Amino acid sequence: MKNYAYVHIEKCAGTSLHKILEYNDSRYWVLNPKVFHTNGKEYPLQKEDTNKIFKSYFVNGIGGHAIRPYRLDAQNISSAFTFLRNPSERYVSHYLHQFSKMNLVRTFEEYLQEDYYHNFITKALSLNGDVVEAKNVLDKMAYVGDMKTFNQSLLELNATVFNNRLSMYKKHDMKGVSSKKANKIILQFKEDIHNNNQKDWELYDYISSEAFRSKFNVGIEDVKYLEVSKMLDFKRKVFRVIKNKTWSYL
Repeated sequence: MKNYAYVHIEKCAGTSLHKILEYNDSRYWVLNPKVFHTNGKEYPLQKEDTNKIFKSYFVNGIGGHAIRPYRLDAQNISSAFTFLRNPSERYVSHYLHQFSKMNLVRTFEEYLQEDYYHNFITKALSLNGDVVEAKNVLDKMAYVGDMKTFNQSLLELNATVFNNRLSMYKKHDMKGVSSKKANKIILQFKEDIHNNNQKDWELYDYISSEAFRSKFNVGIEDVKYLEVSKMLDFKRKVFRVIKNKTWSYL
């Protein structure tokens, strides 16, 4: 597979997917965004960037927050895929990640008032946060996975995009279950969270429908989940460092 792209939407199993792709393809690059607000109007990844990456560095595929699926043609990308998640769980997980990992300390009530995080999935998939445009973008993608059924989605991705050539690893098998802390917040602010993410819920219901998912139930092969060797993980980390340093100079 050449010139493929994984559109990484925040808190939708991206870390696990990046690792699986890196284990399978040493020419897969994770692109760290050069701006903090990746859903902002400033566009972080241009066609000249992807041309340089694909042609100059013998890269097969790229992934990250910087990739905009509504501009795939302008990014020299031939095949794209993404994963979505229950919007309420994703919304709360985003808050907890920023609180615990990024030291962005504010109350959840304050977070609820920040429009930037409302309907985050729809904004990531469309130029102006338009749900109809986002649905059209999803229709054109080679594959759309669901974190709720992560293991099944991996098999569908493998068959649909990679012709069953990917190996799967036990270390990244997941159930798509939120933490107790997240569930407590969801119960306490259920209505407010849903109101802030109505477009995202419309998108999620759309990709969860039987009609949408049925097109991916073709050629699926069951696979044996493998253990991650220390050498394989070491090689992945070394390649990640080299790629990140190269990308920072593009």
